[in-house]
Amino acid sequence: MWLVGTRAVGVAAPLRWGVGAVEPGSDALRAGVGNAAAECLGYKVGLGAARVFACLCCCDLLEKVLMNELRGFPKRPPRIELFSSIRPFYFLTFNTHKRMAILADASVLHSFVDFAHKAHSDHSVSVGRFVIMPDHIHLFVAFPPEGPRLAQWVKALKTVLGKVLLQNGLPKPHWQEGFFDHVLRNSESYSQKWDYVRFNPVRAGLVENPEDWPWQGECIGIQY
Repeated sequence: MWLVGTRAVGVAAPLRWGVGAVEPGSDALRAGVGNAAAECLGYKVGLGAARVFACLCCCDLLEKVLMNELRGFPKRPPRIELFSSIRPFYFLTFNTHKRMAILADASVLHSFVDFAHKAHSDHSVSVGRFVIMPDHIHLFVAFPPEGPRLAQWVKALKTVLGKVLLQNGLPKPHWQEGFFDHVLRNSESYSQKWDYVRFNPVRAGLVENPEDWPWQGECIGIQY
Protein backbone atom coordinates (compact mmCIF):
# COMPACT_ATOMS: atom_id res chain seq x y z
CA MET A 1 0.00 0.00 0.00
CA TRP A 2 1.26 3.47 -0.86
CA LEU A 3 0.47 7.11 -0.13
CA VAL A 4 0.70 9.98 -2.58
CA GLY A 5 0.39 13.74 -2.07
CA THR A 6 0.22 15.91 -5.19
CA ARG A 7 0.84 19.51 -4.08
CA ALA A 8 4.01 20.98 -2.70
CA VAL A 9 2.50 24.19 -1.36
CA GLY A 10 -0.90 25.64 -0.57
CA VAL A 11 -3.92 23.52 0.26
CA ALA A 12 -3.24 19.85 0.86
CA ALA A 13 -4.59 17.57 -1.87
CA PRO A 14 -6.55 14.36 -1.27
CA LEU A 15 -4.33 11.47 -0.25
CA ARG A 16 -4.86 8.27 -2.19
CA TRP A 17 -4.41 4.74 -0.98
CA GLY A 18 -3.62 1.74 -3.14
CA VAL A 19 -7.31 0.82 -3.33
CA GLY A 20 -9.67 3.74 -4.01
CA ALA A 21 -9.29 7.21 -2.48
CA VAL A 22 -9.78 8.53 1.04
CA GLU A 23 -10.86 12.16 1.02
CA PRO A 24 -9.58 14.65 3.60
CA GLY A 25 -11.70 14.81 6.72
CA SER A 26 -13.81 11.73 5.81
CA ASP A 27 -15.56 9.82 8.57
CA ALA A 28 -13.96 6.55 7.52
CA LEU A 29 -10.53 8.08 7.72
CA ARG A 30 -11.05 9.71 11.08
CA ALA A 31 -12.46 6.47 12.47
CA GLY A 32 -9.22 4.76 11.57
CA VAL A 33 -6.59 7.25 12.56
CA GLY A 34 -8.18 9.73 14.98
CA ASN A 35 -8.04 13.50 14.92
CA ALA A 36 -4.41 13.74 16.00
CA ALA A 37 -3.14 11.52 13.20
CA ALA A 38 -5.40 13.24 10.71
CA GLU A 39 -3.88 16.60 11.53
CA CYS A 40 -0.37 15.14 11.47
CA LEU A 41 -0.84 13.74 7.96
CA GLY A 42 -2.31 16.94 6.57
CA TYR A 43 -5.90 15.87 6.18
CA LYS A 44 -7.19 19.28 7.28
CA VAL A 45 -7.26 22.12 4.81
CA GLY A 46 -4.35 24.49 5.24
CA LEU A 47 -1.57 21.99 6.03
CA GLY A 48 0.93 21.71 3.22
CA ALA A 49 2.14 18.52 1.61
CA ALA A 50 5.57 19.02 3.15
CA ARG A 51 4.12 18.09 6.52
CA VAL A 52 2.47 15.09 4.91
CA PHE A 53 5.72 13.68 3.65
CA ALA A 54 7.43 14.48 6.93
CA CYS A 55 5.10 12.01 8.60
CA LEU A 56 5.50 9.11 6.21
CA CYS A 57 7.49 7.28 8.86
CA CYS A 58 4.27 6.41 10.62
CA CYS A 59 2.50 5.05 7.52
CA ASP A 60 3.05 1.39 8.44
CA LEU A 61 1.32 1.89 11.76
CA LEU A 62 -1.38 4.02 10.14
CA GLU A 63 -2.04 1.35 7.54
CA LYS A 64 -2.60 -1.32 10.18
CA VAL A 65 -4.91 0.86 12.24
CA LEU A 66 -6.92 2.08 9.25
CA MET A 67 -7.37 -1.32 7.64
CA ASN A 68 -8.39 -2.93 10.92
CA GLU A 69 -11.05 -0.26 11.39
CA LEU A 70 -12.36 -0.42 7.83
CA ARG A 71 -12.76 -4.18 8.01
CA GLY A 72 -15.36 -3.62 10.70
CA PHE A 73 -16.27 -5.93 13.51
CA PRO A 74 -17.97 -9.32 13.18
CA LYS A 75 -21.75 -9.29 13.64
CA ARG A 76 -21.46 -11.77 16.46
CA PRO A 77 -18.46 -12.04 18.82
CA PRO A 78 -16.76 -15.44 18.66
CA ARG A 79 -17.84 -17.92 21.31
CA ILE A 80 -15.19 -19.26 23.67
CA GLU A 81 -14.85 -22.95 22.87
CA LEU A 82 -16.06 -25.26 25.63
CA PHE A 83 -13.93 -28.06 27.01
CA SER A 84 -14.10 -31.11 24.76
CA SER A 85 -15.39 -33.35 27.59
CA ILE A 86 -18.43 -31.15 28.32
CA ARG A 87 -21.78 -31.72 26.62
CA PRO A 88 -23.00 -28.21 25.66
CA PHE A 89 -26.62 -27.55 26.62
CA TYR A 90 -28.31 -24.46 25.16
CA PHE A 91 -31.50 -22.48 25.44
CA LEU A 92 -32.17 -21.12 21.92
CA THR A 93 -34.52 -18.55 20.45
CA PHE A 94 -34.86 -17.50 16.83
CA ASN A 95 -37.42 -15.21 15.20
CA THR A 96 -39.23 -14.92 11.92
CA HIS A 97 -38.45 -12.11 9.49
CA LYS A 98 -40.09 -8.92 10.74
CA ARG A 99 -41.75 -11.08 13.40
CA MET A 100 -44.30 -12.45 10.95
CA ALA A 101 -46.86 -14.75 12.59
CA ILE A 102 -46.32 -17.79 10.34
CA LEU A 103 -45.13 -20.63 12.61
CA ALA A 104 -48.16 -21.76 14.65
CA ASP A 105 -49.10 -24.47 12.18
CA ALA A 106 -49.34 -28.27 12.32
CA SER A 107 -47.01 -28.73 9.34
CA VAL A 108 -44.30 -26.62 11.00
CA LEU A 109 -44.68 -28.58 14.26
CA HIS A 110 -44.41 -31.96 12.51
CA SER A 111 -41.37 -30.85 10.50
CA PHE A 112 -39.70 -29.53 13.65
CA VAL A 113 -40.28 -32.81 15.54
CA ASP A 114 -39.08 -34.92 12.58
CA PHE A 115 -35.91 -32.80 12.30
CA ALA A 116 -35.26 -33.15 16.04
CA HIS A 117 -35.59 -36.95 16.01
CA LYS A 118 -33.35 -37.25 12.95
CA ALA A 119 -30.75 -34.99 14.61
CA HIS A 120 -30.78 -37.30 17.61
CA SER A 121 -30.47 -40.53 15.63
CA ASP A 122 -27.86 -39.23 13.18
CA HIS A 123 -25.79 -36.82 15.28
CA SER A 124 -26.70 -37.44 18.96
CA VAL A 125 -28.14 -33.93 19.20
CA SER A 126 -30.96 -33.93 21.76
CA VAL A 127 -33.80 -31.45 21.44
CA GLY A 128 -35.63 -31.28 24.75
CA ARG A 129 -38.61 -29.08 25.50
CA PHE A 130 -39.75 -26.48 23.01
CA VAL A 131 -42.46 -23.90 22.31
CA ILE A 132 -43.32 -22.75 18.80
CA MET A 133 -44.86 -19.29 19.00
CA PRO A 134 -46.44 -17.59 15.97
CA ASP A 135 -43.32 -15.48 15.29
CA HIS A 136 -40.48 -17.24 17.12
CA ILE A 137 -39.31 -20.57 18.50
CA HIS A 138 -37.86 -21.40 21.93
CA LEU A 139 -36.08 -24.70 22.41
CA PHE A 140 -33.58 -26.51 24.60
CA VAL A 141 -30.91 -28.59 22.90
CA ALA A 142 -27.91 -30.61 24.08
CA PHE A 143 -24.97 -31.38 21.78
CA PRO A 144 -22.40 -34.17 22.03
CA PRO A 145 -18.87 -33.06 23.00
CA GLU A 146 -17.82 -33.56 19.39
CA GLY A 147 -20.62 -32.95 16.94
CA PRO A 148 -22.18 -30.36 14.69
CA ARG A 149 -21.63 -26.73 15.56
CA LEU A 150 -24.53 -24.78 16.98
CA ALA A 151 -24.72 -22.22 14.15
CA GLN A 152 -24.65 -24.94 11.49
CA TRP A 153 -27.39 -26.88 13.23
CA VAL A 154 -29.67 -23.84 13.59
CA LYS A 155 -29.12 -22.98 9.93
CA ALA A 156 -30.13 -26.51 8.92
CA LEU A 157 -33.27 -26.32 11.09
CA LYS A 158 -34.25 -22.99 9.56
CA THR A 159 -33.74 -24.42 6.08
CA VAL A 160 -35.99 -27.42 6.76
CA LEU A 161 -38.74 -25.28 8.30
CA GLY A 162 -38.34 -22.74 5.50
CA LYS A 163 -39.18 -25.41 2.91
CA VAL A 164 -42.41 -26.14 4.77
CA LEU A 165 -43.27 -22.45 4.82
CA LEU A 166 -42.69 -22.27 1.07
CA GLN A 167 -45.03 -25.21 0.59
CA ASN A 168 -47.58 -23.29 2.66
CA GLY A 169 -47.40 -20.46 0.14
CA LEU A 170 -45.22 -18.13 2.23
CA PRO A 171 -42.36 -16.59 0.20
CA LYS A 172 -38.88 -15.84 1.52
CA PRO A 173 -37.41 -14.34 3.61
CA HIS A 174 -38.75 -16.33 6.54
CA TRP A 175 -36.16 -15.74 9.24
CA GLN A 176 -34.55 -12.93 11.13
CA GLU A 177 -30.78 -13.20 10.80
CA GLY A 178 -28.99 -15.06 13.58
CA PHE A 179 -30.35 -16.44 16.84
CA PHE A 180 -30.07 -15.98 20.59
CA ASP A 181 -28.48 -18.64 22.78
CA HIS A 182 -27.72 -19.15 26.46
CA VAL A 183 -25.61 -21.94 27.93
CA LEU A 184 -27.44 -23.79 30.72
CA ARG A 185 -25.38 -24.88 33.71
CA ASN A 186 -27.50 -27.51 35.46
CA SER A 187 -30.92 -29.16 35.75
CA GLU A 188 -32.18 -26.38 38.00
CA SER A 189 -31.40 -23.84 35.29
CA TYR A 190 -33.26 -26.02 32.76
CA SER A 191 -36.37 -26.23 34.97
CA GLN A 192 -36.39 -22.53 35.76
CA LYS A 193 -36.07 -21.55 32.11
CA TRP A 194 -38.80 -23.94 31.05
CA ASP A 195 -41.18 -22.69 33.76
CA TYR A 196 -40.80 -19.23 32.24
CA VAL A 197 -40.88 -20.21 28.57
CA ARG A 198 -43.96 -22.42 28.73
CA PHE A 199 -46.04 -19.45 29.88
CA ASN A 200 -45.20 -17.43 26.76
CA PRO A 201 -48.51 -18.26 25.05
CA VAL A 202 -50.36 -17.18 28.20
CA ARG A 203 -48.49 -13.89 28.42
CA ALA A 204 -49.23 -13.29 24.73
CA GLY A 205 -52.96 -13.74 25.37
CA LEU A 206 -53.20 -16.79 23.10
CA VAL A 207 -54.43 -19.27 25.73
CA GLU A 208 -55.45 -19.23 29.38
CA ASN A 209 -53.24 -22.14 30.44
CA PRO A 210 -49.83 -23.15 29.06
CA GLU A 211 -51.03 -26.73 28.57
CA ASP A 212 -53.66 -25.48 26.12
CA TRP A 213 -51.07 -24.28 23.58
CA PRO A 214 -50.83 -27.06 20.94
CA TRP A 215 -47.47 -26.06 19.43
CA GLN A 216 -45.18 -27.24 22.25
CA GLY A 217 -43.74 -30.46 23.58
CA GLU A 218 -40.61 -32.44 24.36
CA CYS A 219 -38.72 -34.43 21.75
CA ILE A 220 -36.02 -36.10 23.85
CA GLY A 221 -35.92 -36.35 27.64
CA ILE A 222 -32.68 -34.63 28.69
CA GLN A 223 -31.15 -35.55 32.03
CA TYR A 224 -28.90 -32.68 33.02
